[in-house]
Amino acid sequence: MRKRGAVFVVYQKLSQPQMSAEHYRNVELAWRNVEEKGFLVLANGCVLPWDHYCKESGKGATKKARNRAAEFFFGRQARKGMKPTELGWPTDEHVSHLCHDRRCCNPYHLVIEAHWRNQKRNYCGINGTCDCGQQPPCVRPYTSLKPVDDVVPGGYANQTQIETILNGTGRLYPWRWVHVDPQQAWRSEDLHGRNRKLRHDAERKHRREHDRIVQKSGVRGVTADDGSAPAKKRKTAIVLDENTVLSP
Repeated sequence: MRKRGAVFVVYQKLSQPQMSAEHYRNVELAWRNVEEKGFLVLANGCVLPWDHYCKESGKGATKKARNRAAEFFFGRQARKGMKPTELGWPTDEHVSHLCHDRRCCNPYHLVIEAHWRNQKRNYCGINGTCDCGQQPPCVRPYTSLKPVDDVVPGGYANQTQIETILNGTGRLYPWRWVHVDPQQAWRSEDLHGRNRKLRHDAERKHRREHDRIVQKSGVRGVTADDGSAPAKKRKTAIVLDENTVLSP
């Protein structure tokens, strides 16, 4: 994400969520995990999280960012188990995208509404504008094209566009910058990560060499004086031969 130009943003939590304080703490923690990976802000207004928070299935799939965002920003979960309407229309609540991009977690592009309303948005924009009749209206017409990670419609937003997109309408969801240039901000952490990897590789190499020598030399553990096994926390000696004794 950093190499692709991710932006790190921290949103302020709600003051009065529609759930218990303990539950909202868990919701906030789940959303902070999304924030830590950064976002890709597109010129069309969509805010895309780390790839694994967009995957529907397969290796690395996890709870989607759109669901975490809805719970964090709206302070409630989508209700399930609702009775259908008299016409049989499903009324379970879904997290709908006004932008029709399932990856997006921009709070201004999300709304919690009934399943049948969400499905009706899929038939929006035959004339090039929103004509599904739903409120709030879609921000762009529906398209069946599936966005590809490497091909971003409209390209990435610049810093001025990013501020406008995050401010939305009246800045209902306050935020503060962490860093706009993540490559510079995370350079030291990347360096520490490489150093940790080199150190761990050296330690693993040392352990393999030690185990190889021990196995080749026929090392055996020394028991206690009374012939019993040594205590769990007791240090035991390792005998390589009659003249060499090593203490681990």
